[in-house]
Amino acid sequence: MLCAQCNTENIESARFCSACGARLPNGSGKDPDDGRLKRTLRALAKPRHLPGRLGRRRSRRRRKNATAEQLAVRSCKVGLASGIIAVALTLVTVAAYLVFYTFGFKVFDAAIVFIIIFVILVLASRYLSLPFGIGAVVISIDGLRRLRHHPSVPGRGRAVTGLVLGTISILTILLIALLPNPFFKRLEPVSSFDGRYYEWQWQFGDWSDTVGPICALDAEHVWALCSGIDFEDSILFFDGEEWGYQYVEARDEDETAPFSLKDIHALDENHVWAVGTNNTILFFNGERWRKEELPDWAVQQTLISVTAADAEHVWAVSNSSIIFFDGSGWSVQSAEFPRLHSISALDSSHVWAVGYDSCVFFDGYSWTDHSAGAPAGFYKVFALDTEHTWFTGSREIYLFDGSRWTKQFEASGIITSLFFQDTNHGWAVGSTVSEEKEESWSSLYFFDGSAWNVDYESPKQDSYSLCPFRTMDSITASDADNVWVCGNGIYHGSRWHLPD
Repeated sequence: MLCAQCNTENIESARFCSACGARLPNGSGKDPDDGRLKRTLRALAKPRHLPGRLGRRRSRRRRKNATAEQLAVRSCKVGLASGIIAVALTLVTVAAYLVFYTFGFKVFDAAIVFIIIFVILVLASRYLSLPFGIGAVVISIDGLRRLRHHPSVPGRGRAVTGLVLGTISILTILLIALLPNPFFKRLEPVSSFDGRYYEWQWQFGDWSDTVGPICALDAEHVWALCSGIDFEDSILFFDGEEWGYQYVEARDEDETAPFSLKDIHALDENHVWAVGTNNTILFFNGERWRKEELPDWAVQQTLISVTAADAEHVWAVSNSSIIFFDGSGWSVQSAEFPRLHSISALDSSHVWAVGYDSCVFFDGYSWTDHSAGAPAGFYKVFALDTEHTWFTGSREIYLFDGSRWTKQFEASGIITSLFFQDTNHGWAVGSTVSEEKEESWSSLYFFDGSAWNVDYESPKQDSYSLCPFRTMDSITASDADNVWVCGNGIYHGSRWHLPD
C-alpha cells in the first residue's frame, strides 16, 4: 500500500507507514507504538506480574475457563501445601513450648536478636497454624469431592495427605491451647501448697510484685511493703478479708520515686511506722499515713529497720547511727556503732541492734557493745523476752538466754527473716542459690520449742521461675494459726498439721 505523504510502499495489512508513521487509508489513526504498549499491558495484567485489580480479573477468568479436572488437581495441590505449612508452624509452636517448659526463662540469657526472632516465630506459629490447618482440611475435602466425579484424574494421595496433616495440626494446636501459656507458666502464683506443719494459701501478688517486710497485729490488721512494675513503693493492708493499697508513693516528674521503703513495724492499729531511704519515716495514726520530718541536723541516710516498745520509745537504725523517737521528736541516740541493719525492742530498757560488725544492747540509759563472745556477722534479731532473743548469721540461728549463746540451727542457705510468737512457735525463711548448677530454692523453717525443722522447701528452679516462691523475704504471725510469708506475693499459713 502506497503512503500518500512520502510515497513509501507498505504491506497491505499495515495501518501506518513504516517510514513516516502516517495513517494509511485502512488504518485507525492510532500511534504505531500503541500496539506494543497494548501487548505489554496485556502481559503485565497476568496475576504473576500484576496482583492488582487487572490481575484478579484475569485470575477469575482463568478459573472460570478452567476445566473441572484442573480445578480438582489444583484443590489437591493447595490442600497439601496448606497442610505442610500448618504442620511446620505447629512444630515450631511445640518446640517453643518444650523449650520453655524445660528451661523456663533461662532462654532469655541468649542474645537479644535470638529472643526477638524466637518470640516472632512463636507468635506466628501459634496464631497461624490453626487457620492453615483448617484451610488444609477444607481445601483437601473439596479436592476429594471433585475427584469423585473424575476418578481418572491423579491427586487423591495429595488431598488425603493434606487432610491428615491439617487434622493433626488442628488437634495439636487445640491441645496446646488447653495448656498454660509458656511465657507465664512459671510466673503465675501457685494457689496453695502443703508444708509439714501448715497449709499455705496464696493471698496477693504475682511475679512482678516484690513484697516485704511484713508485720501483723492480729488476723485483721496486717501491713506489708510492696513494690511493683506500675509503682515504686506502696504499703499494703489486710483487713481479714482482702489485701488493698493503703499508701502509694507518687512518682516525680521524671518517673522516679523520692524514696524506697525498707521496713515496717506496728505497735497497735493507731501506731505504725515505716522507714526507708533519704531519711524517710512514715507514720500511720489509724486514719492516714504522713511523712515525719527530721530535724535539720539529720544527715542524708537510709533507715533500714524500725521497732517500738511503746508510743514514746521508737528506734530506727541506719548504716551510721541509731535514732530515737520520744513521742515528740526524733534525735540521734548513738552514732558509735556503724553498719547496723536490724533492731528489736522488748521494752524501753531491753533493745537489741545488730549488724555485720556489731551486736549492741540498750539498757534504758546507754548503748553497749555485746560483740565479745558473740558470733560475728549478725543479720537479723528478734527479742521475745529477757531469756529468749534470737539472732541470725548468714545461715545460722543463735539463741541468747541472757548469759550465753547457743547455736540452734544451720540452714542450707541465707536466712532473711525470723519471727516468734512464743517459745514454742517460731518461723524463719531463707533462700539457697547453687551457682554451680545455676539453680535456687526457697525454704521455710518452723521451731516447735525443741528443734528447727523444714516446713516447706520449694523445688529446685532456675532464677526466673516461681515454684511457688522465687524468694522468701519476710515472715510474721498474729498467732500460731495465722502466719504470713512474703516474697513474690503473700501466702497465708493456717490449718495446723502435727509433725510426722
